[in-house]
Amino acid sequence: IGAWARPDVAVRTKWIAFAALWLVLGQGLLGGLTVALGLNPYLSTGHLVLGYGFLSLMVVIAWRLAPSRSADPQRGVRMARGLVGIAALVVFFQIVLGGIIRHFGAGLACGADPIGCQGGGLWPDQYQQQLHMSHRFLGYGAALLVIAASLWAARRARGAGRGSVARLALAPAVIVLAQVALGLLTV
Repeated sequence: IGAWARPDVAVRTKWIAFAALWLVLGQGLLGGLTVALGLNPYLSTGHLVLGYGFLSLMVVIAWRLAPSRSADPQRGVRMARGLVGIAALVVFFQIVLGGIIRHFGAGLACGADPIGCQGGGLWPDQYQQQLHMSHRFLGYGAALLVIAASLWAARRARGAGRGSVARLALAPAVIVLAQVALGLLTV
């Protein structure tokens, strides 16, 4: 609402804010339905997806409204967004798949086998086990993409003489490695 009230906010940013408003309203509705109807796996997963979608849009809005970007709109645009965008999309789908696994009870489908799936190998016959292994495979791919994007961004920032940004750019790599380690420890 604040974005729409300000005349100096770009029209595209206003529409992103409008989408974020509807996402958070939809998430609230799904949250209420989840409480009213019990932990329905479809509603719970939808609630998760809308929540992360809202968070993602809020990050985009914050970036678009950053004072440093307003002073120099081209700042940061030189960075090729392809790898970062692909990594973000893969991570989003990994989160959605993790929510599906959690809400549909496939979290322990492979038992305590951290590599394969309890005698079923890397691609077992049962649906829940396949779902679980898909989450693992996508997680490893997402981790590699995030690490590559993080290292690339850090190198670019360091080359531009922006040491603090370069250090910050390494945070996603550290976080994704911690996430993979936590996932393996969970198994």
